[in-house]
Parts: sequence; C-alpha cells; structure tokens
Amino acid sequence: FGDFYGNGVNLLKPLLHLWTLGVEEQFYILYPITLTIILKFFRRYILFFIILGILLSFSFAVYASIEHKMFSFYMLPSRAWEILIGSFLGYLYYKQKFEFNINYSVYYFLYITCLIIIISSFFFIDIHRFSHPSFITLIPLIATSIIIFIESSKKKGCLKILNNKYLVFVGKISYSLYLWHYLLFAIYRNSYLIDGVEDILHEQESLTIKILIIFLSFLFS
Repeated sequence: FGDFYGNGVNLLKPLLHLWTLGVEEQFYILYPITLTIILKFFRRYILFFIILGILLSFSFAVYASIEHKMFSFYMLPSRAWEILIGSFLGYLYYKQKFEFNINYSVYYFLYITCLIIIISSFFFIDIHRFSHPSFITLIPLIATSIIIFIESSKKKGCLKILNNKYLVFVGKISYSLYLWHYLLFAIYRNSYLIDGVEDILHEQESLTIKILIIFLSFLFS
C-alpha cells in the first residue's frame, strides 16, 4: 500500500476503502466457525476464549505497529481484537449483564465524557504520531464500548442520545455511505490528474465541493 489509508496518493484510489470490508469479512467467516467449535466442546469457557483472543490479537498489534506498520494497519490478526471487543459486549448482552446500579450523575458524566472522547479522537489521534492499532486505539474503543453498554441498559431516565431518529437513520445507511463517500471523493480528485502525475490541482478542495460530494453520498446511500 505504501502509505496509510486516507493519505497522499491513497486518496486517489477509489476502492482502497474496501480493505476494511476485507478484514471484517475474514472475521465474519472465521469467527462463527471458531465459535461453533468452542460452543460444542468448551461451552463453559467461551468468555475465556473471547478474552484470550482479544489479548493475543492486541499484543500482536502492539508489536506489529512498531515493526510492521503497514501489515498491522491493514491485516486481520492485528485488527481482530477490535471486533472481538464487540463480541465481548455481545456476550454480556446475551447473558443480560448490562444492568448496573450507579448514581445518575456518574451515569451522565460517563455518557457525555465518552461522547467527547470519541469525537475528539477524530481530531487528536494522528496515526503518524502514534502507533495504531495499539494502546492509543484503546481510548476511542473503550469509550465506544461504554456508550454501547450504557445505550443497551434498561435503566430508566438514561439519555439515549444515539437513539435519536436522525442518527438512527444515518446508522442504517452508514454501510452504503461508507462505500460511496470515498469512491466519490477519489473520482473527484482523479479528475484533476495531469499526464499521470500524482498531483492534484486545486489542492484545497472547496467547502462547496465537499458539501456537494457528501450530499451525493447520502443520496446514493
């Protein structure tokens, strides 16, 4: 790949974003097979195996992000732990362990703080300054997990911000939106290539163009 996703020449590759789907599909093929075997022979230890998978994959990611950055960024072994944390949450939900008793002030503080952390991560976590996926990745991931945990709680009076119908709508089309947005931006950028030189005219994409492409992405999605 030569560079991180979303940087430099990679911004000109219309289908590069499909790497994430490749990682997910590999996981969705291997995980059910592994889970079936565990449920058949080691049912009592399913949580142990999920946690073990998280620890092994995370440990590999920490190592690979230093020694093999591109492999760590793009490949399943160093990414599986992020999806396995979702499996861990799924297990807790299935076992109905999402009930918890905490003070409402603490509850709201956790919720708002985690939302701020997730949004801030977009601006302050620079993959060129920090090893990723690695310890830095835990920050938004744990915050997201707590939000899911809180949103799935049956606790009365909880905020349920992400249950807003407009955000739910965006969530429902997010898969298509992800597929379209990178493709459309890449097509636009490639329209300014000259004689195969990997340089973009009008380097600063105007706000109007960005809004138009985002609108088209939503429309197609």
